[in-house]
Amino acid sequence: MKTTIVCVFVLLNIFAAEVTAQINWQTPFTVTSASDILNFGGPIHLAADFNRPETFNPDGDLLFVQGNFDGVINGIQFTGTNEDIPGLLETNFVGFVGSDLSGPNFPPGAANASTFLNGSGGPFYRGVPTDDADLNNLLDSHAFLRADSFGSVTIDGLTVGDDYFIQLIGIADGRPNSQNATALVDGQVELTRGLYQSVTGRFTANSISETFSVEGNPGLSGIVVQNISSVPEPGSAAVLLAAVTFAACRRRK
Repeated sequence: MKTTIVCVFVLLNIFAAEVTAQINWQTPFTVTSASDILNFGGPIHLAADFNRPETFNPDGDLLFVQGNFDGVINGIQFTGTNEDIPGLLETNFVGFVGSDLSGPNFPPGAANASTFLNGSGGPFYRGVPTDDADLNNLLDSHAFLRADSFGSVTIDGLTVGDDYFIQLIGIADGRPNSQNATALVDGQVELTRGLYQSVTGRFTANSISETFSVEGNPGLSGIVVQNISSVPEPGSAAVLLAAVTFAACRRRK
Protein backbone atom coordinates (compact mmCIF):
# COMPACT_ATOMS: atom_id res chain seq x y z
CA MET A 1 0.00 0.00 0.00
CA LYS A 2 2.80 2.39 0.93
CA THR A 3 4.54 1.62 -2.33
CA THR A 4 1.38 2.45 -4.27
CA ILE A 5 0.98 5.76 -2.45
CA VAL A 6 4.59 6.70 -3.12
CA CYS A 7 4.24 5.85 -6.82
CA VAL A 8 1.05 7.91 -7.12
CA PHE A 9 2.76 10.83 -5.36
CA VAL A 10 5.74 10.66 -7.73
CA LEU A 11 3.48 10.47 -10.79
CA LEU A 12 1.42 13.44 -9.59
CA ASN A 13 4.58 15.50 -9.15
CA ILE A 14 5.81 14.55 -12.60
CA PHE A 15 2.43 15.49 -14.07
CA ALA A 16 2.43 18.81 -12.22
CA ALA A 17 5.93 19.59 -13.49
CA GLU A 18 4.87 18.86 -17.06
CA VAL A 19 1.81 21.09 -16.72
CA THR A 20 3.78 24.06 -15.38
CA ALA A 21 6.66 23.67 -17.85
CA GLN A 22 5.01 25.90 -20.43
CA ILE A 23 6.50 28.70 -22.47
CA ASN A 24 4.76 32.05 -22.04
CA TRP A 25 4.69 33.30 -25.64
CA GLN A 26 4.20 36.95 -26.55
CA THR A 27 2.68 38.64 -29.63
CA PRO A 28 4.71 38.18 -32.85
CA PHE A 29 6.40 41.21 -34.42
CA THR A 30 8.22 41.96 -37.67
CA VAL A 31 12.02 41.85 -37.70
CA THR A 32 13.50 44.97 -39.32
CA SER A 33 16.85 45.57 -37.56
CA ALA A 34 19.53 43.88 -35.48
CA SER A 35 18.02 45.34 -32.30
CA ASP A 36 14.97 43.13 -32.89
CA ILE A 37 17.18 40.19 -31.95
CA LEU A 38 16.89 40.83 -28.22
CA ASN A 39 19.95 40.58 -25.99
CA PHE A 40 19.51 40.98 -22.23
CA GLY A 41 23.16 40.48 -21.31
CA GLY A 42 22.68 37.09 -19.70
CA PRO A 43 24.48 33.94 -20.86
CA ILE A 44 23.50 32.84 -24.37
CA HIS A 45 22.49 29.20 -24.11
CA LEU A 46 22.25 28.75 -27.86
CA ALA A 47 21.87 30.86 -30.98
CA ALA A 48 21.18 28.97 -34.20
CA ASP A 49 21.12 30.42 -37.71
CA PHE A 50 19.63 27.82 -40.04
CA ASN A 51 22.29 28.37 -42.64
CA ARG A 52 24.62 25.45 -43.22
CA PRO A 53 28.23 26.30 -42.27
CA GLU A 54 29.15 26.53 -45.96
CA THR A 55 26.84 29.51 -46.45
CA PHE A 56 26.84 30.81 -42.88
CA ASN A 57 30.22 32.52 -43.12
CA PRO A 58 31.25 32.48 -46.78
CA ASP A 59 34.57 33.72 -48.11
CA GLY A 60 32.84 36.03 -50.58
CA ASP A 61 29.57 37.87 -50.89
CA LEU A 62 26.45 35.84 -51.52
CA LEU A 63 24.27 36.43 -54.55
CA PHE A 64 21.56 38.35 -52.69
CA VAL A 65 23.28 39.26 -49.42
CA GLN A 66 26.46 41.31 -49.47
CA GLY A 67 28.63 42.20 -46.50
CA ASN A 68 31.23 41.02 -44.01
CA PHE A 69 29.82 37.97 -42.28
CA ASP A 70 30.92 36.96 -38.78
CA GLY A 71 27.65 35.54 -37.48
CA VAL A 72 27.24 38.17 -34.74
CA ILE A 73 23.86 39.91 -34.48
CA ASN A 74 23.28 42.47 -31.71
CA GLY A 75 26.18 41.03 -29.73
CA ILE A 76 24.99 37.43 -30.06
CA GLN A 77 27.26 34.93 -31.77
CA PHE A 78 25.17 32.60 -33.94
CA THR A 79 26.08 29.10 -35.07
CA GLY A 80 25.25 27.98 -38.58
CA THR A 81 23.39 24.67 -38.65
CA ASN A 82 21.18 22.67 -40.97
CA GLU A 83 18.98 21.40 -38.14
CA ASP A 84 20.78 20.60 -34.86
CA ILE A 85 23.49 21.77 -32.46
CA PRO A 86 24.76 18.70 -30.55
CA GLY A 87 23.94 18.87 -26.84
CA LEU A 88 21.92 22.07 -27.21
CA LEU A 89 19.33 21.83 -29.97
CA GLU A 90 17.42 19.02 -31.68
CA THR A 91 14.89 19.47 -34.48
CA ASN A 92 13.31 17.26 -37.10
CA PHE A 93 13.76 19.97 -39.74
CA VAL A 94 15.89 19.61 -42.85
CA GLY A 95 17.83 22.16 -44.82
CA PHE A 96 18.04 22.27 -48.57
CA VAL A 97 20.51 19.41 -48.79
CA GLY A 98 18.45 16.78 -46.97
CA SER A 99 18.54 13.29 -48.42
CA ASP A 100 15.11 13.84 -49.98
CA LEU A 101 16.25 17.09 -51.59
CA SER A 102 19.55 16.05 -53.09
CA GLY A 103 20.45 16.35 -56.73
CA PRO A 104 21.54 18.96 -59.25
CA ASN A 105 18.88 21.44 -58.11
CA PHE A 106 20.17 21.33 -54.54
CA PRO A 107 23.91 21.91 -54.71
CA PRO A 108 26.09 21.20 -51.64
CA GLY A 109 25.70 23.90 -49.02
CA ALA A 110 22.51 25.29 -50.56
CA ALA A 111 20.85 26.37 -47.33
CA ASN A 112 19.80 29.88 -48.26
CA ALA A 113 18.24 31.65 -51.21
CA SER A 114 21.58 32.94 -52.44
CA THR A 115 22.54 29.41 -53.43
CA PHE A 116 19.12 27.71 -53.62
CA LEU A 117 18.55 26.63 -57.23
CA ASN A 118 21.63 28.73 -58.03
CA GLY A 119 19.57 31.83 -57.32
CA SER A 120 17.06 31.21 -60.11
CA GLY A 121 14.15 31.33 -57.65
CA GLY A 122 15.17 34.71 -56.26
CA PRO A 123 15.64 35.55 -52.59
CA PHE A 124 13.43 34.14 -49.85
CA TYR A 125 13.66 37.34 -47.81
CA ARG A 126 12.13 40.19 -49.82
CA GLY A 127 11.67 42.80 -47.13
CA VAL A 128 13.67 46.00 -46.75
CA PRO A 129 17.31 45.10 -46.05
CA THR A 130 18.10 45.40 -42.36
CA ASP A 131 21.06 47.23 -40.82
CA ASP A 132 23.03 44.00 -40.39
CA ALA A 133 24.39 41.72 -43.13
CA ASP A 134 24.35 38.67 -40.85
CA LEU A 135 20.68 39.27 -40.03
CA ASN A 136 19.91 39.59 -43.75
CA ASN A 137 21.71 36.28 -44.28
CA LEU A 138 19.76 34.65 -41.45
CA LEU A 139 16.44 35.88 -42.83
CA ASP A 140 17.31 34.61 -46.30
CA SER A 141 17.57 30.99 -45.17
CA HIS A 142 15.70 28.43 -43.12
CA ALA A 143 15.26 24.78 -42.18
CA PHE A 144 11.82 23.32 -42.73
CA LEU A 145 9.45 20.39 -43.20
CA ARG A 146 6.86 19.82 -45.88
CA ALA A 147 3.47 21.53 -45.33
CA ASP A 148 1.17 19.94 -42.75
CA SER A 149 4.03 18.10 -41.10
CA PHE A 150 4.57 18.05 -37.35
CA GLY A 151 7.71 19.99 -36.53
CA SER A 152 9.44 19.48 -33.20
CA VAL A 153 12.13 21.57 -31.49
CA THR A 154 13.95 20.47 -28.32
CA ILE A 155 16.28 22.68 -26.30
CA ASP A 156 18.80 20.57 -24.38
CA GLY A 157 21.36 21.22 -21.65
CA LEU A 158 19.11 23.40 -19.48
CA THR A 159 19.61 24.02 -15.77
CA VAL A 160 16.56 23.04 -13.74
CA GLY A 161 15.07 26.02 -11.91
CA ASP A 162 16.69 28.67 -14.12
CA ASP A 163 14.67 31.19 -16.13
CA TYR A 164 15.12 31.26 -19.89
CA PHE A 165 14.17 33.70 -22.62
CA ILE A 166 13.54 32.25 -26.08
CA GLN A 167 13.22 34.01 -29.41
CA LEU A 168 12.15 32.33 -32.63
CA ILE A 169 12.74 33.93 -36.01
CA GLY A 170 10.17 32.37 -38.32
CA ILE A 171 10.71 31.38 -41.91
CA ALA A 172 11.16 34.64 -43.84
CA ASP A 173 9.90 33.85 -47.32
CA GLY A 174 8.31 36.57 -49.44
CA ARG A 175 7.98 34.53 -52.62
CA PRO A 176 4.40 34.80 -53.98
CA ASN A 177 3.71 31.10 -53.52
CA SER A 178 4.93 31.10 -49.91
CA GLN A 179 4.33 34.52 -48.37
CA ASN A 180 0.94 33.66 -46.85
CA ALA A 181 2.00 30.34 -45.36
CA THR A 182 1.88 30.19 -41.57
CA ALA A 183 3.48 28.10 -38.87
CA LEU A 184 1.71 27.48 -35.56
CA VAL A 185 4.17 27.60 -32.66
CA ASP A 186 3.39 25.47 -29.60
CA GLY A 187 -0.28 25.45 -30.60
CA GLN A 188 -0.53 29.11 -29.56
CA VAL A 189 0.89 31.71 -31.97
CA GLU A 190 1.17 31.95 -35.75
CA LEU A 191 4.16 33.18 -37.71
CA THR A 192 3.46 34.30 -41.30
CA ARG A 193 6.34 33.86 -43.73
CA GLY A 194 5.74 37.03 -45.75
CA LEU A 195 5.54 39.20 -42.62
CA TYR A 196 9.10 38.22 -41.55
CA GLN A 197 7.99 37.65 -37.99
CA SER A 198 9.60 36.74 -34.69
CA VAL A 199 8.04 35.62 -31.42
CA THR A 200 9.51 35.64 -27.92
CA GLY A 201 8.70 33.70 -24.78
CA ARG A 202 9.89 32.82 -21.34
CA PHE A 203 9.95 29.63 -19.27
CA THR A 204 11.41 28.22 -16.07
CA ALA A 205 13.19 24.95 -16.74
CA ASN A 206 11.85 21.99 -14.77
CA SER A 207 13.89 19.55 -16.84
CA ILE A 208 17.18 19.55 -18.71
CA SER A 209 15.16 19.66 -21.95
CA GLU A 210 12.23 21.73 -23.24
CA THR A 211 10.25 20.69 -26.32
CA PHE A 212 7.68 22.60 -28.35
CA SER A 213 5.95 22.08 -31.69
CA VAL A 214 5.97 24.03 -34.95
CA GLU A 215 3.07 22.90 -37.13
CA GLY A 216 1.32 23.83 -40.36
CA ASN A 217 4.22 24.99 -42.52
CA PRO A 218 6.96 24.08 -40.03
CA GLY A 219 10.41 25.59 -39.94
CA LEU A 220 12.53 28.42 -38.61
CA SER A 221 15.18 30.85 -39.82
CA GLY A 222 16.74 31.18 -36.38
CA ILE A 223 16.40 30.61 -32.65
CA VAL A 224 18.02 32.22 -29.59
CA VAL A 225 17.82 30.94 -26.01
CA GLN A 226 19.25 33.03 -23.16
CA ASN A 227 19.57 32.24 -19.46
CA ILE A 228 18.07 35.31 -17.80
CA SER A 229 18.35 34.14 -14.19
CA SER A 230 21.39 36.37 -13.73
CA VAL A 231 19.90 39.50 -15.35
CA PRO A 232 20.28 42.29 -12.73
CA GLU A 233 17.38 43.68 -10.74
CA PRO A 234 14.77 45.12 -11.05
CA GLY A 235 14.46 41.55 -12.24
CA SER A 236 14.48 39.69 -15.50
CA ALA A 237 10.68 39.72 -15.72
CA ALA A 238 10.50 43.51 -15.65
CA VAL A 239 13.37 43.89 -18.10
CA LEU A 240 11.79 41.35 -20.41
CA LEU A 241 8.39 42.99 -20.29
CA ALA A 242 9.83 46.44 -20.99
CA ALA A 243 11.90 45.23 -23.95
CA VAL A 244 9.12 43.22 -25.55
CA THR A 245 6.60 46.02 -24.98
CA PHE A 246 8.98 48.54 -26.57
CA ALA A 247 9.41 46.31 -29.62
CA ALA A 248 5.65 45.82 -29.95
CA CYS A 249 4.92 49.55 -29.64
CA ARG A 250 7.60 50.40 -32.21
CA ARG A 251 6.03 47.93 -34.66
CA ARG A 252 2.57 49.46 -34.18
CA LYS A 253 3.93 52.92 -34.97
